[in-house]
Amino acid sequence: MFLSKLLALTGCVGASIQIYFDANQRSNGRDVKAGVSGSVEKDSFLDNLVANMTIPELVMQLHLMFADNVVGPNSDNGLYDFATRFAPDAGIGVVHDWYVTNSSQYNSVQKLNSERSRLDIPFMQFGECLHGVGSFKQSMFPQSIGMAASFDTDMVYRVGRAIGSEARSIGIHACFSPVLDLGLDPRWGRGESWSSYPLWALLSLVQFKKLGAKI
Repeated sequence: MFLSKLLALTGCVGASIQIYFDANQRSNGRDVKAGVSGSVEKDSFLDNLVANMTIPELVMQLHLMFADNVVGPNSDNGLYDFATRFAPDAGIGVVHDWYVTNSSQYNSVQKLNSERSRLDIPFMQFGECLHGVGSFKQSMFPQSIGMAASFDTDMVYRVGRAIGSEARSIGIHACFSPVLDLGLDPRWGRGESWSSYPLWALLSLVQFKKLGAKI
């Protein structure tokens, strides 16, 4: 369990810094290169960036911060300084469970984080996307076990793509989505699994996970 969490968090750091690399290249009037030469250039950029990061900056990149602890009860970013009080110039690495309704709310925190952090690394936003983006103005679809009951993998794929598009429109970079656990125990009320049938659960999840192509 510890290893899986560590790998997941390490992936967060890599993805967040990848965003920084892309943004940095474009701000310098350069297209992000593809292929071998682009990969070498990116690796060198990232190696240099990480080598210049302090321990607090690395820790903040690994820390998943609950959005309410940043934006505050009035959604005015009033708790940002308090949330970053132990490393005020390190910046926020990852924000999760933030139910924004439009991109301007997301942009306001991203801008504040950029202004306050020494290295200006954009944070990643994680969102709940079990059967729709966890926001008040996004589409809601049937829960995963309901979609699986249709035995329509094309529909599951289209739902996943729609969720991915809506997630990206409000700044979400990564989604928490249905799990591959089998729904064998009816007492588990959250119902985040697809089916009690292993093959169908796998086929459904594979189609749904293609939402990542839109994020």
